[in-house]
Amino acid sequence: MQQLPQLQNRRRVAPVAKALCALVACCAGIAPGLAAAAETNDYPTLDRVGYVLNCMQENGGQSVENLYACVCRIDFIAGQMPFETYEDASTFDRYRRMPGEKGGIFRDNEQAESLLAQLDKTTLEAGKRCPLVRRSVARPPAAPDSSQGSSDKDASGP
Repeated sequence: MQQLPQLQNRRRVAPVAKALCALVACCAGIAPGLAAAAETNDYPTLDRVGYVLNCMQENGGQSVENLYACVCRIDFIAGQMPFETYEDASTFDRYRRMPGEKGGIFRDNEQAESLLAQLDKTTLEAGKRCPLVRRSVARPPAAPDSSQGSSDKDASGP
């Protein structure tokens, strides 16, 4: 049974028109909140992706479960700390392990202590709100060792 071309086109256009209407209606209702959302979402994409990749690497590698948990964590941190504060705290955290005088600026600094305490507290809370799922992998039963079979024959010999 072949449908008329006009009916086929109408079936293709109808979902697009519905989606467009829904988008317009949605935007009209949330437009005032966009400015506030932009202020709380001021973390650059590169920094978010870097955090997620490091988080996944530290927690067992790339998996869907780790991806969701790590994205959740950076979203929580972004909601708690402005990007400038996060960036400063991350810089102090990264360079405080530097040996010698160069690292002293990052280790012996009251501002660093305060920022690192705030970052640690926020990261700990993010970990509680966005736990990583650990899967236990079932191991298949071990195959019988062929050398054991020959030793049984020798042991039961004459």
